Amino acid sequence: MKKYKCIKSFDIEIYDEHGASTETYKTIKIGSEWYVDDVPYNMIAGADALHLV
Repeated sequence: MKKYKCIKSFDIEIYDEHGASTETYKTIKIGSEWYVDDVPYNMIAGADALHLV
């Protein structure tokens, strides 16, 4: 499993299970750790995007 560590704070938009915007945002904080999910297809961004959990 490949892990990633956030080096710059940024906001992401939150989507529901149907891919619709919830019009809410979450701040990803510096130093937070993420790993790549084994989902073969990202519903929002397509097959070439990473799905970080």
